[in-house]
Amino acid sequence: MEWFRWWHGTLTDPKFQWVARKSGQSFTSVIALWVALLERASSVTQGDADVTRGDVAGFDCDDHDVLFGLDDGCCARILDAFVAKGMIANGVITNWEKRQPKREDSSAARTRAYRERKAQESSVTTGDAAVTHGDDKKREEKSRENPEPNGSVDSGAKGSAD
Repeated sequence: MEWFRWWHGTLTDPKFQWVARKSGQSFTSVIALWVALLERASSVTQGDADVTRGDVAGFDCDDHDVLFGLDDGCCARILDAFVAKGMIANGVITNWEKRQPKREDSSAARTRAYRERKAQESSVTTGDAAVTHGDDKKREEKSRENPEPNGSVDSGAKGSAD
């Protein structure tokens, strides 16, 4: 699964209010379409090896009008306003590479490193040892409270040779 970064302040960025005004659409519709475009840009390479991440060319505005319950043409007007504001250029989200840098390490490498750290932490202090230690401590305290009388032998503990 691919991820994309969502930047703090996106919801308060005045560009989205500008797009809403220019397109004649609600701010909510503008944000919803922006999210759909980011998802498209992030996952576009799954179906087409010739396309790079960040590409939104071929985005189906008609389908998204239906998906979002908007009148026909609303998403196209929002998309046109994104282009007019410079947020999309030549079918690509502007600054995609700058804001969505490729990580030099793979998720497999990050997961392996995380598991190695966890294994090292658990080898220093194991949960099982702490529980066993606690049980031993309770038994020791209990035996101090109720010591067995000297010389008493549990008759079931040892077998008789008779």
